[in-house]
Amino acid sequence: MQEEATMLITTKAITIHGAAALFGALAHALNAHRMGDSKTLLDFVSLFIISSFTGTMFFLLGFYLFGKDNYFTIVLGGSGGWLGVEGMSMLMAFIKKSLKAHFTN
Repeated sequence: MQEEATMLITTKAITIHGAAALFGALAHALNAHRMGDSKTLLDFVSLFIISSFTGTMFFLLGFYLFGKDNYFTIVLGGSGGWLGVEGMSMLMAFIKKSLKAHFTN
């Protein structure tokens, strides 16, 4: 009988990666506020929450691709938080362009 290999995320890993995602999100929200893109406190908070979610998704993607013992996943969490919505838009544009080029040839 084969046992399925599972990757468990420890509490320490979630805390470290979550902090990196939150820090990236905070930096992104503060930069947007400084540039005049977020004008109210609600704009700032919503941008912070969305960017935190994006950072978490990047962390989970890195965790899935590189494993739990790779420090690169921390960088992905922080970078994902910094990129926020714009980063997700750029990523989707790249994926669409790649798929379109692949299937048209």
